[in-house]
Amino acid sequence: MGSSSPYTGSLKALRALPTCLWLLSFLSLPDPAGAGQTNEIRSPATIVATYFENADISRNVHYLTEDQNTAAYALTGDKKIRNIVYAYTISMNGDTVGIAYFDRHAVRSLPQTLMIVVTPKNAIERVEVITFTEPLEYRPPSRWYATFKNAVLTPEKTLSPSIHGVTGATLTHRATTRAAKRALALHRVLRENAAE
Repeated sequence: MGSSSPYTGSLKALRALPTCLWLLSFLSLPDPAGAGQTNEIRSPATIVATYFENADISRNVHYLTEDQNTAAYALTGDKKIRNIVYAYTISMNGDTVGIAYFDRHAVRSLPQTLMIVVTPKNAIERVEVITFTEPLEYRPPSRWYATFKNAVLTPEKTLSPSIHGVTGATLTHRATTRAAKRALALHRVLRENAAE
């Protein structure tokens, strides 16, 4: 009938559990330069502020609808689109300069966490490594991550300009490129929804 099941609340809590566990991954993060581990507890908003000094940072939580998830998949061909998206809007003097998304994913068997900042024009502003737990020989230099700047998502589900690979870090290249495409797709889907 019209009444909801007494277990509805418990089911919602269980569905949210993976996201809660994902957020816990930010509790002990290395410094932005990647110099090593630290015991300092920092929130994603604090991390964003580290890279964008004097900016106003605000967090928004988006719950993707089935249609939005389908649209993001259509843009990337990637099934690893999360249904709950945390977006950190970066503003300078009242103008939005970018929105930061955090993407935690496996490289080979261990995770990498990236902060991917997308501009209002749907292009990547920067990609920063927040955590990298694979052996360091699989981590490309910072200048390689910098090559993602200005990349956009094409109708062919690729990045333009294309990102060149790094010898000895093929899996990192693939994982990072997929994460960048996810961020661009989510950014576009959420902006289109906001414009309606």
